[in-house]
Amino acid sequence: MMMKQTLLKQPVLQKWLSLLLCALLTVSMASCGKVAEEAETTTEAPAEEQSLPAGSVAVPYLPEDSLNPFSMSTVVNAALVSLYCRGLYYLDNGYTAVADLAQSEVVSVENVKVNLTPGLTFSAPGASACAGA
Repeated sequence: MMMKQTLLKQPVLQKWLSLLLCALLTVSMASCGKVAEEAETTTEAPAEEQSLPAGSVAVPYLPEDSLNPFSMSTVVNAALVSLYCRGLYYLDNGYTAVADLAQSEVVSVENVKVNLTPGLTFSAPGASACAGA
């Protein structure tokens, strides 16, 4: 008789646990859907920022910051500077320095002397043009 009562209680307990787990999973899935919907609505930009003429590119620019690469105080205008200034070197896909405007360099303990490719001139910081521009 005791054996029959334990067998009867076990399926009832399993049913209650199954119902509880189903309810928890349903609640958790419902809350995930709401988070995704909220994320979608908050990431949308205003309509006037989304419409650009075909074939055009928008680049951020801060007029209060300088376009001089030596005196700019933020990195926002750095994208514009890279469009009109070239560096002495650039990094390739393997992160190795490759000469761009530089022809050669002489490294000493305190200095680095860079020789430019013939025909190029260097504009000092504060000048209106960059090297090679």
